[in-house]
Amino acid sequence: MGDLSFGKRLKEKREQAGLSQKQLAGRVRTKRATLDMYEKTGRYPRLMILVRLAAELHVSTDELLGMDHVKRMDLSGMDEDEIRYFEILTKALRSHILLQTE
Repeated sequence: MGDLSFGKRLKEKREQAGLSQKQLAGRVRTKRATLDMYEKTGRYPRLMILVRLAAELHVSTDELLGMDHVKRMDLSGMDEDEIRYFEILTKALRSHILLQTE
């Protein structure tokens, strides 16, 4: 994401989630015009709205604020066996990539 402003990051994440401003505003209990203001001016929301935005967009508040450059995946809905399998696949991919670069 680089040096995007808060508003641009918010809009990008909202669009990736396939939500309109009206839909997201309703989910986080604010007005569409307020969400539009955040996206266009880069003004920051109150803490509770920020937390709700992050939860609805399945990102961390740090990511929305531009402080977290770690990619994350939403594993909700997966059972423990599926998560463990995903962890094994991830480790194998990382090992394979490391072996190729040596």
